[in-house]
Amino acid sequence: MNKELRELIRAEETTQIPILPKDPHFRAFVICQHLKRAWNVFLTKAILQEESMERGEMSKEQNEERRQMTAAKMKRISDLADGPVFTMAKKLVVLQDPWLQRYEIDDDFKFKYQGGLKNVCPAESKKISLKGCVREPLLNYATELIARESTEPNQIELHKLLTVDNDPVILRCNMEHVCLGKLSNLGGVRCFQIPLKVITK
Repeated sequence: MNKELRELIRAEETTQIPILPKDPHFRAFVICQHLKRAWNVFLTKAILQEESMERGEMSKEQNEERRQMTAAKMKRISDLADGPVFTMAKKLVVLQDPWLQRYEIDDDFKFKYQGGLKNVCPAESKKISLKGCVREPLLNYATELIARESTEPNQIELHKLLTVDNDPVILRCNMEHVCLGKLSNLGGVRCFQIPLKVITK
């Protein structure tokens, strides 16, 4: 790392100095002046290569810094969504299936055959965690809070976000190819794909 060269590059990028000349020899001459080096035309190529390498290193470091900042921000959002926002959401809403069975948003859902014929559900033992059903809106709300530099969820905002104009979440067992439930159509609902609606607790 050439500290003096970096200072020159940063000064140009932040418009503290005029843009460096495009003419290669003149550009190398200006750089050498800043670095307090002697210059001649035979040094131009080496000087410009050094500048290019320094800019490349700076770009890598800036990209890594942005990546780390993004990762830190995403962790803050995830921690907020899974912590205070989820805790409040659990107090406000539940999930309801077409047969009016209610589930907490951190329950496990168990599939069962809903047809009229006696049949063993091929997904009878399959459980699906319902936490993922509301994770996307909770992450979106946590993102809004972070943008507002807040970590305190608001009950009214969160309740509206979860219950107003939201499509049902569809749970699928992925066993319909071996299930008679695929033939059932009880009130427009087939037991291999269950719509769960977010409702007020």
